[in-house]
Amino acid sequence: TLKKNTLYVAARGQGGEAVDVLPVAYEGPEVSVGMNAAFPLDFLGATTSPDVAVQGAGPDAPVRFEPVEGDGRYVYVVMPLRLG
Repeated sequence: TLKKNTLYVAARGQGGEAVDVLPVAYEGPEVSVGMNAAFPLDFLGATTSPDVAVQGAGPDAPVRFEPVEGDGRYVYVVMPLRLG
């Protein structure tokens, strides 16, 4: 869930559940997007940029991950999962 300046990351698996809270630069409306955690972790493991830009048009739209600096110009797109 993304709220003003805060990203709440929740994960569930066979080993249990976890929630983390991260500071972000965000001023829009609250939005929740579900996705397989392995995909954004792949991107974060591949980039050397300390900051990344994440863009999406809502809970059912693809989510775009892009390094802010370094790494050249590449884009990583993840399709969302339905939450419910």
